[in-house]
Amino acid sequence: MGRKDLTEERTAEILDAFARSIVRYGLDVSLDQVAQEAGMTRSIIRHYIGNREEVVNTLVEQIAQVYLQELQSEAEETPQEEAIAATLDYLFGEEPGYDDYEKLVFDVIMTAKDRYPQAKRTITWMFDTLIDMFTKDLHTAYPHADATRCRGIAYSVLALAMSNDSLLWLGMNHDYNAAARTCAEALIHTLEPPAT
Repeated sequence: MGRKDLTEERTAEILDAFARSIVRYGLDVSLDQVAQEAGMTRSIIRHYIGNREEVVNTLVEQIAQVYLQELQSEAEETPQEEAIAATLDYLFGEEPGYDDYEKLVFDVIMTAKDRYPQAKRTITWMFDTLIDMFTKDLHTAYPHADATRCRGIAYSVLALAMSNDSLLWLGMNHDYNAAARTCAEALIHTLEPPAT
């Protein structure tokens, strides 16, 4: 009988320890600190994932995949006529789609985008995928609207939501959330055909 493959389990343990270490020490945390946090040796980290850059890339890939899978699952369960409202509920809802810990990890990684080009590509791919999904919903709801315009509005709404979210996370008055959503809705309504 062969030995049990521990790759998936060890990788998850390493990534969890790395995320906790980022929160505690920042992105420049050493693999030794991560190993200590994970209760394993540095050589085990290198065996299962690789060097520090590969650990960063793997964590970013995992975050992006999980986030997109959750959104795509929700999109599949939402009737098309409710897709835009559901997206706005998600982007400007009372509760964000992630917790403070996930946001902190993601924000720390984004600050070092130039040091980790693969992680930067993954983050860009994730946001492009989100924009593609929302563009499709906008173009379905407003079929007469130019696809390029729908994409620009999808990008603008996402950028507004991200900025709004960051400000709320800092402690700004939560009443601004409703104002941001109203602005996003007004921007989307510009896709309506002109009155004749």
